[in-house]
Amino acid sequence: MTETRLNNQEFNARRASKNAALLIFRSVITVIIGLITSRIIFNALGIEDYGINVVVAGILPAFTFVGGILATATSRFLTFEIGRGNKQLIRETFTATFYAHLALAVILVCICEFGGVYLLHHKLNIPEIREEAAMIALQCAIVGVFFNITQAPYNAILIAREQFKIYAYVSLISALYGLLSALLVKYTTFDKLIIYVILGFTNSVGSTLFLRYYCLRHYQEARIYRRSRLTILKPILVYTAWELFGNSCLAIYNQSRNYLVNVFFGVTYNSSTSVATTVSGSINGFTSPIQSAFSPSITKQYAQGNLKEMQRAMKTTLRFSLIVYAMIAIPLAFNAELLFQLWLNSVPIAAPDVLRWILLASFFGLMTSPLGLAIHATGRMQLISIIGGIYVLAQFFIIFALYSYYHNYLHAFMVIAMGNFIEVFQRAAILKKQLPQLPLRPLFVVNAKVISLVLFASIFPFILKDYITNPILYLVITTLLYITILGSTAFLLLLEQHERDIIRQYVLQFSVKIRGSQK
Repeated sequence: MTETRLNNQEFNARRASKNAALLIFRSVITVIIGLITSRIIFNALGIEDYGINVVVAGILPAFTFVGGILATATSRFLTFEIGRGNKQLIRETFTATFYAHLALAVILVCICEFGGVYLLHHKLNIPEIREEAAMIALQCAIVGVFFNITQAPYNAILIAREQFKIYAYVSLISALYGLLSALLVKYTTFDKLIIYVILGFTNSVGSTLFLRYYCLRHYQEARIYRRSRLTILKPILVYTAWELFGNSCLAIYNQSRNYLVNVFFGVTYNSSTSVATTVSGSINGFTSPIQSAFSPSITKQYAQGNLKEMQRAMKTTLRFSLIVYAMIAIPLAFNAELLFQLWLNSVPIAAPDVLRWILLASFFGLMTSPLGLAIHATGRMQLISIIGGIYVLAQFFIIFALYSYYHNYLHAFMVIAMGNFIEVFQRAAILKKQLPQLPLRPLFVVNAKVISLVLFASIFPFILKDYITNPILYLVITTLLYITILGSTAFLLLLEQHERDIIRQYVLQFSVKIRGSQK
């Protein structure tokens, strides 16, 4: 990798920030619509049909997770070539990856067809009277798998071109279509489960075909190129293989950890883990769009040999991810018992403490994210996959030993938090080995500043806990106070001048729109 700029482009923080804000807005709206939709569907289908749909839908991920890993590899390599600006190689890479996904889709459809039908008829406990509806649901899901897998190269083009606006619009329309479908299912006189899966199928395939049409219309490289060299696939498949190893280790670790909780403490504690993980996952939905928006910029700057701008992109995504997460996570940590009470009408055993440890682990995990994005940008996955895979499996044995000797349910989540913290230094060491000329000290300075600001802002909710006895009042006052203090101090002491200018411009544009709507 040379320092020569093949395409002299600087990291566009304004565009990446705008994309991140757009994706966060999309996430908020789709989550709200999704909650309403799921409630309507649950009541419309009833427990039995709803359970059948969940079981049938759960069959396919076991067969299709390889497609997701290949899609990630495709996105990285297309983004890399677009960053270099070689139009011929972009077209050849797209065509080669499309044929790879097409072949994978055909193979997985055959596996899902035989494996899914076998499980449906011989293993799953489905009432005989509902087997026809379950079969229709399975076939719709299998056809959807084909479209989703072959769509991956087109999605990779959109991500590489940073066209997140079209993604946001399609997601919002799809969510609204899902809500209308739920209402139709509620009032239809036909078989509700069959109508639901057919409407869901048309929603998924319709969104896929529209995005494919958009790519074909706007991007020349999204068209099949007859002279593509399949040898281009070799580094992509190597990348996929190492990613598969790392992800398989992580999947085994997660499932084994849940098994340990069940063996040592029972299903009640599994439920506590589940609800705490659900809350944490919802918060991660606000930070993952930031990673998605900035990831193409990091890969492109690496492709151009512009390590200074690459580091700048890493610092920006780190700052915004940590601050956004801390603004939501800390108030949740202070008010976990109340929030579980409001949400579930009861507080699952140990769930608030589990949530706090998971939130801390996720906070440390965000610190590793820019380092991971940079390692993925290099395309050299062997070291991170081997070390990362062994590392998470080692955590399993540590948890097993702690459970055996101390029988403390929370030890698993303490290990996860500590493991994520150590992983920051682990990934930094790997990245330094692969890119010794990339300075990493500024990233650790950002981490230290964010931790200091979060601790400072958290002092006030901690002090007020002894003075405000009403839990609702405490939630409102401390949350507003904490967000105000953290937001203002981060704006003044953490963000760089160009980032402050971006926020000022957004606020100004928003205020102008508000005034215009009031006239």
